[in-house]
Amino acid sequence: MFLVLGKKGSGKTYYTIHTLIEQYHTAHPEKKILVYNTDDHTDYRYIPRIKPGDLERWTGAGIYRIVDSDATGVISLINEYVYNGLVIFEDASKYINKRLQKSAWDAILNSKQHNIDILFQFHGFAACPPEILRQCDVITMFRCDSPAYRRDELVEYEAVQAAYNKVMASKEDYPHKTVIVA
Repeated sequence: MFLVLGKKGSGKTYYTIHTLIEQYHTAHPEKKILVYNTDDHTDYRYIPRIKPGDLERWTGAGIYRIVDSDATGVISLINEYVYNGLVIFEDASKYINKRLQKSAWDAILNSKQHNIDILFQFHGFAACPPEILRQCDVITMFRCDSPAYRRDELVEYEAVQAAYNKVMASKEDYPHKTVIVA
């Protein structure tokens, strides 16, 4: 499970599209990639859009996106019908609260059995539910809020804090650091 954190405009969507999706698709051309968001984010419009009901019939590889405001319903459908691939929850703080909903928790718990890699994007540590912080394997941080007050919920806190300090001290336009926390 991947976690990408960064405030608005920090570069997380660009990174997800031009690094993670491209690399995942190149490494696993036989797998599915699904991007879910409640808004029709302009940066993802190159990806064909499907409706939540299409998930039941989705077989084979491909890259698709779903734009729908019924997060609980969409996540339940993803949990039931999506296997073998990557699911990206773009700007998840819009539909995943600080306390994780049952449908999202079920998706996390079932991801191994479904052979699914999950990527959650949040604006920062404050918006991310503690269950996700405890379960994630990889955290990529852009400029965001401090992980200091989430110390007890982070595996490898010292490494996360050190990476965060480097990002915040960087003079680059879109600095980011990745920490393996598994």
